[in-house]
Amino acid sequence: MAFASWPGATLSPVQESAHWERRISWVVFGAITALAAITPLGQEATHPLILVLYRALLMTLIVAALWGATRSADGRRVCPYFLGAAGLLGALLALSVWLEPGSRFEGTYVFYKNALYGAAFLAVAAYSRRRTLQWKQALLIVGAAIGVVHLAAALIFARGSTPLFGPFTNPNYFAS
Repeated sequence: MAFASWPGATLSPVQESAHWERRISWVVFGAITALAAITPLGQEATHPLILVLYRALLMTLIVAALWGATRSADGRRVCPYFLGAAGLLGALLALSVWLEPGSRFEGTYVFYKNALYGAAFLAVAAYSRRRTLQWKQALLIVGAAIGVVHLAAALIFARGSTPLFGPFTNPNYFAS
């Protein structure tokens, strides 16, 4: 058995495929986890560093998930009708922003942001079909743990009012 770290050693195509699968899996897992960790830090555009990090992670997630989804050995693909409908919807949304008279900065920014979210959602949906149940459970557990850490930090460091009962919440709706 040859190991890739030995000089002159090569990987078989099966070993190389599994090696790249693991790398892509870690990149996608890390990008999703990092996005979950930095999202509650405020609006994404509140600080330039957060904005750049957020956009870079989102683009990394899209590229890695699409790359992993297209390297599928089982040959399953995303339904072309679904992709066509998503593309048509995106085009109609873009037209609604760009054909409206007046200032387009806010509309273009919101469209760009939502288009990136949509692309990330489609890429991760296509990629995660081949992931194991353990991978999906680990992602869920890490996401829930990040949420608990953010909630605990908000409860500990709250000044004046607690985050669950502050002035920004609707007293008739607990989830606001």
